[in-house]
Amino acid sequence: MTGDDVAEYKPSGDGLRRIMQQLSVRPEETLMVGDAVSDIVAARDAGVSVASVLWDSYGKSDVLKMDPDFLFDTVDHFREWIATCI
Repeated sequence: MTGDDVAEYKPSGDGLRRIMQQLSVRPEETLMVGDAVSDIVAARDAGVSVASVLWDSYGKSDVLKMDPDFLFDTVDHFREWIATCI
């Protein structure tokens, strides 16, 4: 999904809602993974959980203030967590 595919850009959840519709999944089955405040805002707007990945985040302190559902500081930590979900 790109900016050309949506009527409203992030931080709107429009793109996430369109992806869920195309994949026929519900918000409770969806996880937004991102590194910015706009990702958290979009996820909340779409009613989905959000995992913030902070190993290369330019806005880490602002992301931390947003209280994401899941928080990962390294790729390995995120990879290990994903493995437990499958």
